[in-house]
Amino acid sequence: MSLPCRAVGLLVSAAVAAAAGVDACDLEGAAGCKARSSDLAALLQVSRGHPAAPRFDAAYAKAFEGWRRGPRASQISPVMGAGLAHVLSGGHAGGKCVGTKVSCDSQPAELVEQKKSHQYATWYNMPLQDLAKMKDYHAKLADVPLPQRLAELTHSTVTLAEGSAGDVARMMYEATKVGGVSEHVPKELRGVFWMKGNPVPEELMVIQHAQWHEEEKLLVLPFAPFMWSWASGRPKGAPASTYTTDREAALTNADALILGQSALSAKFSTCKKGREQTRHPIVCDLRDCEDDLAYGYMQVHQFGNLTEAVDLGHLLGLITGNPDLAGVSGAFTLQKARHASPGSMWRRTCQWGSSDTCVFAEAGSYDFVKIIDADGNFVQPWYDEFIEYMGDVPLMTWTGWHDAAARAEHGKAINNVVQAIQAGMYERLMPIMEC
Repeated sequence: MSLPCRAVGLLVSAAVAAAAGVDACDLEGAAGCKARSSDLAALLQVSRGHPAAPRFDAAYAKAFEGWRRGPRASQISPVMGAGLAHVLSGGHAGGKCVGTKVSCDSQPAELVEQKKSHQYATWYNMPLQDLAKMKDYHAKLADVPLPQRLAELTHSTVTLAEGSAGDVARMMYEATKVGGVSEHVPKELRGVFWMKGNPVPEELMVIQHAQWHEEEKLLVLPFAPFMWSWASGRPKGAPASTYTTDREAALTNADALILGQSALSAKFSTCKKGREQTRHPIVCDLRDCEDDLAYGYMQVHQFGNLTEAVDLGHLLGLITGNPDLAGVSGAFTLQKARHASPGSMWRRTCQWGSSDTCVFAEAGSYDFVKIIDADGNFVQPWYDEFIEYMGDVPLMTWTGWHDAAARAEHGKAINNVVQAIQAGMYERLMPIMEC
Protein backbone atom coordinates (compact mmCIF):
# COMPACT_ATOMS: atom_id res chain seq x y z
CA MET A 1 0.00 0.00 0.00
CA SER A 2 1.21 3.50 -0.72
CA LEU A 3 0.76 6.19 1.89
CA PRO A 4 -2.80 7.07 0.94
CA CYS A 5 -3.31 3.42 0.06
CA ARG A 6 -1.81 2.50 3.41
CA ALA A 7 -4.85 3.98 5.03
CA VAL A 8 -5.18 0.52 6.54
CA GLY A 9 -2.28 1.40 8.77
CA LEU A 10 -3.65 4.12 11.01
CA LEU A 11 -7.34 3.59 10.55
CA VAL A 12 -8.06 1.68 13.74
CA SER A 13 -4.93 1.80 15.85
CA ALA A 14 -6.74 4.10 18.24
CA ALA A 15 -9.49 1.54 18.78
CA VAL A 16 -7.04 -1.13 19.80
CA ALA A 17 -5.60 1.23 22.35
CA ALA A 18 -8.76 0.54 24.30
CA ALA A 19 -7.64 -3.08 24.62
CA ALA A 20 -5.58 -2.34 27.69
CA GLY A 21 -8.64 -0.96 29.46
CA VAL A 22 -11.12 -3.50 28.12
CA ASP A 23 -9.00 -6.60 28.59
CA ALA A 24 -9.63 -6.85 32.32
CA CYS A 25 -13.21 -5.62 32.19
CA ASP A 26 -16.43 -7.49 32.60
CA LEU A 27 -18.41 -6.38 29.56
CA GLU A 28 -21.63 -6.53 31.56
CA GLY A 29 -20.27 -3.70 33.69
CA ALA A 30 -19.99 -1.41 30.71
CA ALA A 31 -20.28 1.86 32.62
CA GLY A 32 -17.44 1.09 34.98
CA CYS A 33 -15.26 -0.28 32.20
CA LYS A 34 -15.89 2.74 29.99
CA ALA A 35 -14.83 5.04 32.79
CA ARG A 36 -11.51 3.20 33.15
CA SER A 37 -10.78 3.05 29.44
CA SER A 38 -8.88 5.60 27.35
CA ASP A 39 -10.68 8.39 25.57
CA LEU A 40 -10.83 7.72 21.84
CA ALA A 41 -10.70 11.37 20.80
CA ALA A 42 -7.42 11.74 22.67
CA LEU A 43 -6.14 8.51 21.13
CA LEU A 44 -6.87 9.82 17.65
CA GLN A 45 -4.75 12.84 18.44
CA VAL A 46 -1.97 10.52 19.59
CA SER A 47 -2.28 8.59 16.34
CA ARG A 48 -1.97 11.77 14.29
CA GLY A 49 0.94 13.02 16.36
CA HIS A 50 2.82 9.71 16.46
CA PRO A 51 6.43 10.22 15.27
CA ALA A 52 6.73 9.81 11.50
CA ALA A 53 3.04 8.92 11.13
CA PRO A 54 1.92 11.82 8.92
CA ARG A 55 4.85 11.76 6.49
CA PHE A 56 2.47 12.38 3.67
CA ASP A 57 4.09 13.13 0.33
CA ALA A 58 3.84 16.89 -0.24
CA ALA A 59 2.80 16.43 -3.85
CA TYR A 60 -0.15 14.27 -2.81
CA ALA A 61 -1.17 16.75 -0.12
CA LYS A 62 -1.12 19.60 -2.64
CA ALA A 63 -3.13 17.53 -5.09
CA PHE A 64 -5.82 16.75 -2.53
CA GLU A 65 -6.00 20.40 -1.51
CA GLY A 66 -6.45 21.24 -5.19
CA TRP A 67 -9.35 18.86 -5.57
CA ARG A 68 -11.04 20.42 -2.57
CA ARG A 69 -10.44 24.07 -3.40
CA GLY A 70 -10.76 24.34 -7.16
CA PRO A 71 -9.03 23.96 -10.54
CA ARG A 72 -5.39 24.73 -9.81
CA ALA A 73 -3.44 22.76 -12.36
CA SER A 74 -0.15 23.39 -10.60
CA GLN A 75 -1.48 21.62 -7.50
CA ILE A 76 -2.86 18.61 -9.35
CA SER A 77 0.21 17.39 -11.13
CA PRO A 78 -0.96 13.73 -11.37
CA VAL A 79 -3.97 14.80 -13.43
CA MET A 80 -3.48 16.26 -16.88
CA GLY A 81 -5.59 17.76 -19.66
CA ALA A 82 -9.24 16.82 -19.94
CA GLY A 83 -8.97 14.55 -16.91
CA LEU A 84 -8.74 17.62 -14.66
CA ALA A 85 -12.37 18.54 -15.22
CA HIS A 86 -13.46 14.99 -14.46
CA VAL A 87 -11.55 14.96 -11.18
CA LEU A 88 -13.12 18.18 -9.98
CA SER A 89 -16.60 17.06 -11.03
CA GLY A 90 -16.24 13.68 -9.38
CA GLY A 91 -14.95 11.77 -12.41
CA HIS A 92 -18.21 11.77 -14.35
CA ALA A 93 -18.58 12.48 -18.06
CA GLY A 94 -21.92 12.28 -19.79
CA GLY A 95 -23.40 10.66 -16.71
CA LYS A 96 -20.80 7.84 -16.75
CA CYS A 97 -17.93 7.29 -14.37
CA VAL A 98 -14.64 7.66 -16.26
CA GLY A 99 -12.57 6.48 -13.30
CA THR A 100 -13.56 3.77 -10.80
CA LYS A 101 -17.00 3.38 -9.28
CA VAL A 102 -16.96 3.40 -5.49
CA SER A 103 -18.74 0.33 -4.12
CA CYS A 104 -20.58 0.99 -0.89
CA ASP A 105 -21.70 -2.47 0.20
CA SER A 106 -19.21 -4.78 1.86
CA GLN A 107 -18.40 -7.44 -0.73
CA PRO A 108 -17.76 -10.29 1.77
CA ALA A 109 -20.94 -9.57 3.77
CA GLU A 110 -22.72 -12.29 1.78
CA LEU A 111 -20.22 -14.83 3.13
CA VAL A 112 -21.28 -14.01 6.68
CA GLU A 113 -24.98 -14.12 5.78
CA GLN A 114 -24.52 -17.53 4.16
CA LYS A 115 -22.41 -18.74 7.12
CA LYS A 116 -19.40 -19.31 4.87
CA SER A 117 -17.23 -17.11 7.03
CA HIS A 118 -16.93 -15.79 10.55
CA GLN A 119 -18.04 -12.16 10.79
CA TYR A 120 -14.57 -11.11 11.93
CA ALA A 121 -11.67 -12.10 9.70
CA THR A 122 -8.74 -12.08 12.10
CA TRP A 123 -5.68 -14.27 12.58
CA TYR A 124 -7.30 -15.98 15.59
CA ASN A 125 -10.31 -17.02 13.50
CA MET A 126 -8.02 -18.70 10.96
CA PRO A 127 -6.18 -22.03 11.25
CA LEU A 128 -3.16 -21.05 13.32
CA GLN A 129 0.32 -20.74 11.90
CA ASP A 130 3.08 -23.02 13.20
CA LEU A 131 4.23 -21.29 16.38
CA ALA A 132 7.40 -23.40 16.76
CA LYS A 133 8.46 -22.52 13.21
CA MET A 134 7.84 -18.81 13.81
CA LYS A 135 9.81 -18.86 17.07
CA ASP A 136 12.69 -20.60 15.28
CA TYR A 137 12.67 -17.94 12.57
CA HIS A 138 12.60 -15.19 15.18
CA ALA A 139 15.67 -16.69 16.87
CA LYS A 140 17.56 -16.58 13.55
CA LEU A 141 16.82 -12.87 13.12
CA ALA A 142 17.73 -9.84 15.23
CA ASP A 143 15.10 -9.07 17.86
CA VAL A 144 13.56 -5.59 17.56
CA PRO A 145 12.31 -3.91 20.77
CA LEU A 146 8.63 -3.04 20.56
CA PRO A 147 7.66 0.63 20.39
CA GLN A 148 6.19 1.76 23.70
CA ARG A 149 2.56 1.93 22.56
CA LEU A 150 2.65 -1.49 20.90
CA ALA A 151 4.27 -3.02 23.98
CA GLU A 152 1.72 -1.49 26.33
CA LEU A 153 -1.37 -2.30 24.32
CA THR A 154 -0.41 -5.88 23.49
CA HIS A 155 1.07 -6.47 26.95
CA SER A 156 4.38 -7.22 25.17
CA THR A 157 2.94 -10.46 23.81
CA VAL A 158 3.96 -9.89 20.16
CA THR A 159 7.47 -10.04 18.69
CA LEU A 160 9.27 -8.13 15.95
CA ALA A 161 12.57 -9.01 14.31
CA GLU A 162 14.69 -7.97 11.34
CA GLY A 163 17.23 -9.54 9.06
CA SER A 164 18.52 -9.61 5.50
CA ALA A 165 15.97 -9.10 2.73
CA GLY A 166 16.55 -12.57 1.32
CA ASP A 167 16.22 -14.35 4.67
CA VAL A 168 13.04 -12.53 5.67
CA ALA A 169 11.44 -13.07 2.25
CA ARG A 170 12.03 -16.84 2.51
CA MET A 171 10.67 -16.95 6.06
CA MET A 172 7.55 -15.04 5.02
CA TYR A 173 6.87 -17.64 2.36
CA GLU A 174 7.36 -20.60 4.68
CA ALA A 175 5.57 -19.20 7.75
CA THR A 176 2.39 -18.41 5.83
CA LYS A 177 1.99 -21.87 4.29
CA VAL A 178 -0.72 -23.35 6.48
CA GLY A 179 -2.39 -26.66 5.77
CA GLY A 180 -6.02 -26.34 4.74
CA VAL A 181 -5.55 -22.67 3.89
CA SER A 182 -2.82 -21.69 1.43
CA GLU A 183 -3.38 -24.56 -0.99
CA HIS A 184 -6.92 -23.31 -1.63
CA VAL A 185 -5.73 -19.85 -2.65
CA PRO A 186 -5.22 -19.65 -6.44
CA LYS A 187 -1.63 -20.36 -7.40
CA GLU A 188 -1.22 -16.98 -9.05
CA LEU A 189 -1.93 -15.31 -5.70
CA ARG A 190 0.46 -17.48 -3.69
CA GLY A 191 4.06 -16.62 -2.95
CA VAL A 192 5.76 -13.41 -1.82
CA PHE A 193 5.04 -10.04 -3.44
CA TRP A 194 7.10 -6.85 -3.52
CA MET A 195 5.17 -3.57 -3.28
CA LYS A 196 7.45 -1.98 -5.85
CA GLY A 197 7.16 1.78 -5.95
CA ASN A 198 5.24 1.99 -2.70
CA PRO A 199 6.15 5.40 -1.23
CA VAL A 200 6.13 4.17 2.37
CA PRO A 201 8.47 1.61 4.00
CA GLU A 202 6.18 -1.36 3.38
CA GLU A 203 8.14 -3.72 1.15
CA LEU A 204 6.87 -7.31 1.00
CA MET A 205 3.39 -8.79 1.38
CA VAL A 206 2.01 -12.33 1.40
CA ILE A 207 -1.64 -13.04 0.57
CA GLN A 208 -1.61 -16.85 0.64
CA HIS A 209 -2.67 -17.08 4.31
CA ALA A 210 -6.22 -16.07 3.44
CA GLN A 211 -9.75 -17.30 2.94
CA TRP A 212 -10.46 -18.08 -0.70
CA HIS A 213 -14.08 -18.46 -1.78
CA GLU A 214 -14.06 -20.00 -5.24
CA GLU A 215 -17.72 -19.55 -6.10
CA GLU A 216 -17.60 -15.84 -5.29
CA LYS A 217 -14.01 -15.37 -6.54
CA LEU A 218 -13.39 -13.54 -3.29
CA LEU A 219 -10.17 -13.32 -1.26
CA VAL A 220 -10.40 -12.32 2.41
CA LEU A 221 -7.07 -11.50 4.01
CA PRO A 222 -6.72 -11.06 7.79
CA PHE A 223 -3.58 -9.41 9.18
CA ALA A 224 -1.22 -12.07 10.55
CA PRO A 225 2.47 -12.67 11.39
CA PHE A 226 4.98 -12.88 8.53
CA MET A 227 2.50 -11.50 5.98
CA TRP A 228 3.97 -7.98 5.88
CA SER A 229 7.46 -6.51 6.12
CA TRP A 230 8.95 -3.05 6.48
CA ALA A 231 12.31 -1.50 5.62
CA SER A 232 14.34 -0.69 8.76
CA GLY A 233 16.00 2.19 6.97
CA ARG A 234 15.95 3.82 3.55
CA PRO A 235 16.74 1.57 0.56
CA LYS A 236 18.30 2.96 -2.59
CA GLY A 237 15.86 5.28 -4.35
CA ALA A 238 13.22 5.24 -1.59
CA PRO A 239 11.54 8.62 -0.97
CA ALA A 240 13.03 10.67 1.86
CA SER A 241 9.60 12.14 2.62
CA THR A 242 8.25 8.88 4.03
CA TYR A 243 11.30 6.73 4.88
CA THR A 244 13.73 7.31 7.72
CA THR A 245 17.39 6.34 7.86
CA ASP A 246 16.69 4.31 10.99
CA ARG A 247 13.77 1.98 11.74
CA GLU A 248 11.47 4.75 13.07
CA ALA A 249 9.13 4.82 10.07
CA ALA A 250 9.04 1.01 9.92
CA LEU A 251 8.08 0.79 13.59
CA THR A 252 5.33 3.36 13.09
CA ASN A 253 3.85 1.25 10.29
CA ALA A 254 4.23 -2.02 12.21
CA ASP A 255 2.64 -0.48 15.29
CA ALA A 256 -0.37 0.75 13.30
CA LEU A 257 -0.99 -2.46 11.36
CA ILE A 258 -0.53 -4.88 14.25
CA LEU A 259 -2.81 -2.81 16.47
CA GLY A 260 -5.27 -2.13 13.66
CA GLN A 261 -5.94 -5.78 12.73
CA SER A 262 -7.89 -4.76 9.64
CA ALA A 263 -8.75 -7.28 6.95
CA LEU A 264 -8.55 -6.75 3.20
CA SER A 265 -10.87 -8.26 0.64
CA ALA A 266 -10.56 -8.49 -3.13
CA LYS A 267 -13.40 -9.49 -5.45
CA PHE A 268 -11.93 -10.91 -8.66
CA SER A 269 -13.35 -11.09 -12.16
CA THR A 270 -12.33 -10.96 -15.79
CA CYS A 271 -10.86 -7.71 -17.04
CA LYS A 272 -13.95 -7.17 -19.17
CA LYS A 273 -16.17 -7.50 -16.11
CA GLY A 274 -13.80 -5.23 -14.19
CA ARG A 275 -14.26 -2.60 -16.87
CA GLU A 276 -17.80 -2.19 -15.57
CA GLN A 277 -16.24 -1.00 -12.30
CA THR A 278 -13.17 0.80 -13.65
CA ARG A 279 -13.00 2.74 -16.90
CA HIS A 280 -9.59 4.19 -16.15
CA PRO A 281 -6.94 3.04 -15.46
CA ILE A 282 -7.28 -0.41 -17.00
CA VAL A 283 -4.01 -2.33 -16.79
CA CYS A 284 -5.37 -5.83 -17.30
CA ASP A 285 -5.98 -7.30 -20.76
CA LEU A 286 -9.48 -6.52 -22.04
CA ARG A 287 -9.02 -8.99 -24.89
CA ASP A 288 -8.79 -11.94 -22.48
CA CYS A 289 -12.33 -12.96 -21.60
CA GLU A 290 -11.32 -16.16 -19.77
CA ASP A 291 -9.05 -15.01 -16.94
CA ASP A 292 -11.33 -14.50 -13.93
CA LEU A 293 -8.41 -13.33 -11.76
CA ALA A 294 -7.46 -10.41 -14.00
CA TYR A 295 -9.20 -7.70 -11.99
CA GLY A 296 -9.83 -7.36 -8.26
CA TYR A 297 -11.81 -4.65 -6.47
CA MET A 298 -10.46 -4.15 -2.96
CA GLN A 299 -12.02 -3.12 0.34
CA VAL A 300 -10.79 -2.61 3.91
CA HIS A 301 -12.72 -4.00 6.89
CA GLN A 302 -12.19 -2.41 10.29
CA PHE A 303 -11.13 -4.99 12.87
CA GLY A 304 -11.83 -7.62 10.22
CA ASN A 305 -15.60 -6.98 10.34
CA LEU A 306 -16.73 -8.39 6.99
CA THR A 307 -20.20 -6.92 7.22
CA GLU A 308 -18.89 -3.37 6.83
CA ALA A 309 -16.47 -1.68 4.42
CA VAL A 310 -14.44 1.32 5.52
CA ASP A 311 -14.88 4.65 3.75
CA LEU A 312 -11.37 4.85 2.28
CA GLY A 313 -11.47 8.52 1.46
CA HIS A 314 -12.22 9.49 5.04
CA LEU A 315 -8.87 8.02 6.01
CA LEU A 316 -7.06 10.87 4.29
CA GLY A 317 -8.33 13.30 6.88
CA LEU A 318 -7.31 10.94 9.68
CA ILE A 319 -3.82 10.32 8.32
CA THR A 320 -3.03 13.94 7.54
CA GLY A 321 -4.93 15.49 10.44
CA ASN A 322 -6.66 17.76 7.90
CA PRO A 323 -10.45 17.61 8.33
CA ASP A 324 -10.94 19.31 4.94
CA LEU A 325 -9.81 16.09 3.26
CA ALA A 326 -12.37 13.91 4.97
CA GLY A 327 -14.84 14.42 2.13
CA VAL A 328 -12.55 12.81 -0.45
CA SER A 329 -13.54 9.30 -1.60
CA GLY A 330 -11.22 6.50 -2.64
CA ALA A 331 -11.08 3.15 -4.46
CA PHE A 332 -8.37 0.45 -4.70
CA THR A 333 -7.95 -2.24 -7.36
CA LEU A 334 -5.51 -5.06 -8.07
CA GLN A 335 -5.07 -5.64 -11.81
CA LYS A 336 -2.96 -8.25 -13.55
CA ALA A 337 -0.44 -6.67 -15.90
CA ARG A 338 -0.55 -7.54 -19.60
CA HIS A 339 2.30 -9.55 -21.13
CA ALA A 340 3.68 -10.67 -17.75
CA SER A 341 4.02 -14.36 -16.88
CA PRO A 342 0.87 -15.53 -15.05
CA GLY A 343 0.50 -13.85 -11.68
CA SER A 344 4.01 -12.37 -11.63
CA MET A 345 3.11 -8.70 -11.97
CA TRP A 346 0.05 -6.70 -10.95
CA ARG A 347 -0.84 -3.04 -10.61
CA ARG A 348 -2.23 -1.80 -7.27
CA THR A 349 -4.21 1.28 -8.18
CA CYS A 350 -5.33 3.97 -5.74
CA GLN A 351 -7.80 6.59 -6.93
CA TRP A 352 -9.36 9.58 -5.22
CA GLY A 353 -11.99 12.21 -5.89
CA SER A 354 -14.68 14.45 -4.46
CA SER A 355 -17.61 12.24 -5.51
CA ASP A 356 -18.81 9.45 -3.19
CA THR A 357 -19.73 7.27 -6.18
CA CYS A 358 -16.86 7.75 -8.65
CA VAL A 359 -13.14 8.56 -8.27
CA PHE A 360 -10.69 9.40 -11.01
CA ALA A 361 -7.27 10.73 -9.93
CA GLU A 362 -4.47 8.32 -9.16
CA ALA A 363 -2.15 8.96 -6.24
CA GLY A 364 -0.12 6.26 -4.52
CA SER A 365 -0.48 3.42 -7.06
CA TYR A 366 2.38 0.94 -7.34
CA ASP A 367 3.46 -2.37 -8.92
CA PHE A 368 2.76 -5.59 -7.04
CA VAL A 369 5.37 -8.05 -8.30
CA LYS A 370 6.06 -11.62 -7.27
CA ILE A 371 9.60 -12.39 -6.09
CA ILE A 372 8.95 -15.95 -4.78
CA ASP A 373 6.36 -18.10 -6.50
CA ALA A 374 3.82 -20.57 -5.13
CA ASP A 375 6.40 -23.38 -5.23
CA GLY A 376 9.07 -21.40 -3.42
CA ASN A 377 11.15 -20.54 -6.49
CA PHE A 378 12.66 -17.12 -7.12
CA VAL A 379 10.87 -15.09 -9.79
CA GLN A 380 13.32 -13.17 -11.96
CA PRO A 381 14.16 -10.42 -12.57
CA TRP A 382 12.06 -9.23 -9.65
CA TYR A 383 13.83 -11.16 -6.90
CA ASP A 384 17.30 -9.93 -7.82
CA GLU A 385 15.98 -6.42 -8.36
CA PHE A 386 14.41 -6.42 -4.90
CA ILE A 387 17.61 -7.68 -3.24
CA GLU A 388 19.62 -4.99 -5.02
CA TYR A 389 17.07 -2.33 -4.04
CA MET A 390 17.22 -3.28 -0.35
CA GLY A 391 21.02 -3.48 -0.28
CA ASP A 392 22.17 -3.77 3.33
CA VAL A 393 18.97 -2.25 4.76
CA PRO A 394 17.36 -4.81 7.11
CA LEU A 395 13.81 -6.02 6.57
CA MET A 396 11.54 -6.12 9.62
CA THR A 397 8.48 -8.32 10.15
CA TRP A 398 5.99 -9.34 12.81
CA THR A 399 7.31 -12.76 13.86
CA GLY A 400 4.39 -13.78 16.06
CA TRP A 401 4.41 -14.22 19.83
CA HIS A 402 6.73 -15.34 22.63
CA ASP A 403 4.73 -18.52 23.27
CA ALA A 404 1.27 -20.04 23.09
CA ALA A 405 0.10 -18.22 26.22
CA ALA A 406 1.14 -14.87 24.73
CA ARG A 407 -0.71 -15.68 21.51
CA ALA A 408 -3.85 -16.53 23.48
CA GLU A 409 -3.60 -13.33 25.51
CA HIS A 410 -3.22 -11.20 22.38
CA GLY A 411 -6.21 -12.89 20.77
CA LYS A 412 -8.30 -12.33 23.89
CA ALA A 413 -7.42 -8.64 23.96
CA ILE A 414 -8.45 -8.18 20.32
CA ASN A 415 -11.67 -10.11 20.85
CA ASN A 416 -12.51 -8.00 23.91
CA VAL A 417 -12.14 -4.79 21.93
CA VAL A 418 -14.41 -6.20 19.21
CA GLN A 419 -17.02 -7.10 21.82
CA ALA A 420 -16.73 -3.67 23.40
CA ILE A 421 -17.37 -1.97 20.06
CA GLN A 422 -20.35 -4.24 19.43
CA ALA A 423 -21.69 -3.42 22.88
CA GLY A 424 -21.63 0.29 22.02
CA MET A 425 -18.93 1.14 24.54
CA TYR A 426 -16.97 3.05 21.91
CA GLU A 427 -18.05 5.23 19.06
CA ARG A 428 -17.23 4.04 15.57
CA LEU A 429 -13.81 5.37 14.64
CA MET A 430 -14.22 5.15 10.88
CA PRO A 431 -17.43 5.66 8.91
CA ILE A 432 -18.63 2.76 6.79
CA MET A 433 -19.43 3.17 3.11
CA GLU A 434 -22.85 4.65 2.52
CA CYS A 435 -24.29 5.67 -0.86
